[in-house]
Amino acid sequence: MKEKKLNWKEAIAYADQVLKQGREEEKKKITALLFGLESSIFRIDVPIAELKEEDVDEKMTASAKIYFHYLANNFFIKENQILKNIEKIKHIPTLILHGRYDIVCSLEGAYTLHKHLSNSELFITNFAGHSIGWDGKMWMKKEIKRMLS
Repeated sequence: MKEKKLNWKEAIAYADQVLKQGREEEKKKITALLFGLESSIFRIDVPIAELKEEDVDEKMTASAKIYFHYLANNFFIKENQILKNIEKIKHIPTLILHGRYDIVCSLEGAYTLHKHLSNSELFITNFAGHSIGWDGKMWMKKEIKRMLS
């Protein structure tokens, strides 16, 4: 029997459902896949690590459950909700830091947000993906201090 390929939305809904009601071994498998995915796309300074299902603990599964619940619900944000309500936050000084290698949040989205926030600064770092490593944290700290001074 041929397995059905799931689209992204179906895969997220499936993972969310398994983490809520699945068997323990299924939960561990999905958690291991998530943590492996995170290590490969969120950071550029960490080698891809394959997590074994037997190394998955309850805290990791709980974290995966929360993550997929938010992901399945689009992080409880409606399409363009921030841009549609931009007038409410336009006055707030905003520092937008974006990793050049971020494949989770697009640079186009950061640029669009920057253009709509008249009191914002956009900085792009060449040494980060979606998460910032040690060098990125030092750079981010420096930029925040500069903006606050």
